[in-house]
Amino acid sequence: MKLCRGQEDTSDAGEREKRKRWAALVRLDKKLSWVLFVVTFLTIVTGYLLTRIESQPVPPSYHVAIKIIFVILLVFHIVVVTVFIRYRWKTQIVRILDSEVSEASVLKLIQRISGILVLIFTGIVVVSGLDYYFNLGEPFSLAGHARFDDWLYLFFTIHMGAGLKVALNRRKVSSGTATVLVFVFLVVLIGVFAAFETGYFMSSTTEAGNRMEIDGESYVFNISGFNQARPDIFREGQYSVFDALVYVCMENNIELSYHFDASADTHVIDSLDGDDAWWYEVYYDGGFLNTRENNYHRMDQYPCKDGTLVRIVKTDPSYAKTAYEIFRTEVARREANDGSVIVPEVIIRGKTFTKTFLNVEVVPHNLRNDTFQDGVITTIDTIMTLGDRGDIEYTLQWYESIGTAEIVNSYWVESIDADASFGRCGFVYENGEYGYEFFRGNHIHLPSDWRVMTSPAYVEYFWICI
Repeated sequence: MKLCRGQEDTSDAGEREKRKRWAALVRLDKKLSWVLFVVTFLTIVTGYLLTRIESQPVPPSYHVAIKIIFVILLVFHIVVVTVFIRYRWKTQIVRILDSEVSEASVLKLIQRISGILVLIFTGIVVVSGLDYYFNLGEPFSLAGHARFDDWLYLFFTIHMGAGLKVALNRRKVSSGTATVLVFVFLVVLIGVFAAFETGYFMSSTTEAGNRMEIDGESYVFNISGFNQARPDIFREGQYSVFDALVYVCMENNIELSYHFDASADTHVIDSLDGDDAWWYEVYYDGGFLNTRENNYHRMDQYPCKDGTLVRIVKTDPSYAKTAYEIFRTEVARREANDGSVIVPEVIIRGKTFTKTFLNVEVVPHNLRNDTFQDGVITTIDTIMTLGDRGDIEYTLQWYESIGTAEIVNSYWVESIDADASFGRCGFVYENGEYGYEFFRGNHIHLPSDWRVMTSPAYVEYFWICI
């Protein structure tokens, strides 16, 4: 077709305009790819904080919101890469096999393969994450969600490392400098992964023997043949962390005065080393030392076992005052019930169900009569009582060790009705007064078969994946 001057082939003009739009999308994708990197990293890290650390330092809603942004950016990236950036698989592989290989072609091949694997494991992780809300079951359970994210992180690291090298080459950065930068980049990403997997952020303790820290000063102790503060609670030869404090102070000439407050059913520290504002923290073998626990549990009812670290720390006087008021409330509730332990509300929030029971009179089962006197009621008696009544079916499991915690030696609630523990998922519990739920003071890392119960306002067992 012959065109007059000033005219142009509209089909060619349209094609050029389309290519300009494609090129603009590709340029935008290159910029957004690093935004996607940051969002992907945050998605994985917040996921690790929720599934590797029981204290869950970020709200689940943050993880969900970041994941939504991640999916949107990922879909855009996939569309641009698959539609607008053509990659000749056969040509590139043949060149590599024929030794006609360049660094650029190898990096692009690594990007493509790792990108596909990232996409596959992203799909698995995203879908299995929905199991938390929709009970999808195997193979898309939350256990898989916590397991496959490791593979996602691996291929994500490879994909971004290759991408960084391509970007540096494109900007004419010298080969040596680019290699060093990529190496540092990969070390940081792998280091974050290793820190979560090894529990570095939590400084787990597996020390043999027992140790006490009083205002930062460390003492090793080994109680044997010592007088118990609560022989009404503990069998002979078994001790509380309060006994440990008394023992350490006597052995090291540390000034300590205390008295028993019957209205709170516990011993009260009047003065320690000249100060009265003290409270305590307990970490059993494998405990996470960097995860400080608030607790409103009687120190003279907290069992001391091998591998225990007890921290006696200065605190606001109002904290101890609140604790003793909670203790008095429990004692008053028990006295109002003529000495019976009647829990106003017991809640079980399983994976597939929620049950609530009112005014449950808990009876002792002497499950841990190796530690406690017969008749002492522990939190696990609540589950066993409901089982006796026919309200639930349950199973218990004895664990001598769990993960890095080599000394556990406790029973755990393995299943309630149809919900049974698997992988990183299972039942945990708390009890106490309302207003101090979860990590405000009622949820502590003390196995429920060892948590002596006076008369709390509620007991709750709930499903969690860590």
